[in-house]
Amino acid sequence: MRRYPEDAWERAMKVQEVILRAMAKKITWWQAAEIIGLSDRSLRRWRGRYEQFGYDGLFDRRPGRPLPRMLLHLDVSSHQWFHDDRSYELIEVLDDATSGTYWAQWVEEQSTRPVIAALPSSTDVHL
Repeated sequence: MRRYPEDAWERAMKVQEVILRAMAKKITWWQAAEIIGLSDRSLRRWRGRYEQFGYDGLFDRRPGRPLPRMLLHLDVSSHQWFHDDRSYELIEVLDDATSGTYWAQWVEEQSTRPVIAALPSSTDVHL
């Protein structure tokens, strides 16, 4: 069996208990789904994984670490960046997972053109 964090073990134990109660018809699948916070359809999928893989099938398979470039934020901030009377807008493309900046540019006025120019060159995303 793979190693999982403590909270993953606790959740798997709870899911197992609820699935076993539903399989024994002590509660309905709808009630079991309510307890765990899933749809009844999703819970039946978890039941299938439990039947196929046993206790190991109850662990969440989603990656538990940040995925760079999975979610990018576009942020625009207006400010007097140079401590004089001029006001510029900083357009920045940020990575949600790493908090890294992929691209930034000061512009006098926000527009679509610099944003469109930034995305392909800054992220290397292939659509």
